[in-house]
Amino acid sequence: MKVRVTRMGQLSSSSPDFVVVCEPHEDLRQAETRPGLIVEILSQSTRQVDMTYKAHDYLSLPSLQGHLLVDSEERAAELYRRTPNGWQVETVEGSVRLPCLDVELRLDEVYEGVEL
Repeated sequence: MKVRVTRMGQLSSSSPDFVVVCEPHEDLRQAETRPGLIVEILSQSTRQVDMTYKAHDYLSLPSLQGHLLVDSEERAAELYRRTPNGWQVETVEGSVRLPCLDVELRLDEVYEGVEL
């Protein structure tokens, strides 16, 4: 599912790896406008864009509660979590509670079966 964002004053859309919608709404035909959680899997070919342009766009979305970046080349993940004081970055060690879903995600589960 594409996510609609505003980049330099113009509507645009991006395609994250996973999108979670926490607020029910009716129109999902074109692109999601109110994601609650976005997950990007970082690879050598996408890392730079995912961590710069796309991250900036996503973090500007009022509905977004969390942005999870998962590395595909090493066992590592970071979560950008919205707090009342702005965005807080958490390095995921063993597990992390995902915003919007309110579930615990363990890195062991994410990397199960993956040889790094």
